[in-house]
Amino acid sequence: MKTQNIFLKVDTNEEIGGGHLHRCKALALEFKKRKNINISFLFSNTPHNEIDKLRSLNYNIYQIDKEKQFDIKEYLNIIPKDSLLIFDTDNPNFYSGRLVELLEKYHIKTACFTISDKYRITTDILINTNLISLYQEFNTKPSTTQILGPKYLIFNQEFQQLSDFTKETSSGNNLFVFFGNADANHITIFFIDILKKLNHLFNNINILIGSLNNDTSIIEEEIKYTPFIKIHKNLDANQIINLFKKTSLIITAAGMTMWEAALFEIPQIVVASSEREILYTNLLSEMKYIYKLCNYKELTDQDILLKKIKDVIESEKIKHLNTLRFRETIAHDGIIKLCDKILETI
Repeated sequence: MKTQNIFLKVDTNEEIGGGHLHRCKALALEFKKRKNINISFLFSNTPHNEIDKLRSLNYNIYQIDKEKQFDIKEYLNIIPKDSLLIFDTDNPNFYSGRLVELLEKYHIKTACFTISDKYRITTDILINTNLISLYQEFNTKPSTTQILGPKYLIFNQEFQQLSDFTKETSSGNNLFVFFGNADANHITIFFIDILKKLNHLFNNINILIGSLNNDTSIIEEEIKYTPFIKIHKNLDANQIINLFKKTSLIITAAGMTMWEAALFEIPQIVVASSEREILYTNLLSEMKYIYKLCNYKELTDQDILLKKIKDVIESEKIKHLNTLRFRETIAHDGIIKLCDKILETI
């Protein structure tokens, strides 16, 4: 059987955050389980330490200059014909336009991840694993294969292999807080004073800090004399799973952690930390899958948000969230279906 070459164009940095790269790593790992598939990564603006981690796993790594990301010559120097190039980026210029047209001309198939239906999409495959995709209308070419909905969600292999998502009911009243790998809007710092004033509501407050968060030292200093608040850094998936099992409420951004927590039916107070997240947190809130606290642009008055959080916790609002129904929309092994569908398409 002929080897299938799959290239993943992705970046992670202080502005983009780690969700895109984590998703591509999970995809690469799943594809590697199949026979005759060769996986490569393309980067333009990613720290060396993140790239080195992938190199140590024996993936092919290529760099394309940030200023030449839409230059077809850069791609043709790397990618042979009949390959698949997957774009995992929020930039709609990778979904359609001259670059995609020329890649097709040179017999290179393309796929893209997107959350928005505002832009024309001419890649061969459109992937949107968010629930909102089932309610959107995408402007694609007729031949584009659309892979939509949370039954295709991409979880790390530790979550894929987990059969028991039950919480430990005897573990106390614990809060888990995480605002993304980079937390580009400094939401964690904004919430520190709020969290300190929630000490009477929780036995423990666990704050997870991502590897790209530049505020780590400030956060650690802020909670130095607050024993009920604990900082966690560089946790692996199994450690996060163990924390989830002991968690009674989560305050988080609307990234992958929100979907992971949904598997455990944990009530969630969510802050939309980007324009992309605003799109679908509104829907999830309307469906009562989460309680949406605010958008990142509304992080202006700590007293108002503290009052809202206390009201949500102390009232019946949080108890009436449809956490079971939220979980039932999700397939924790969706990545297997996704990879099957992609390979079937190409």
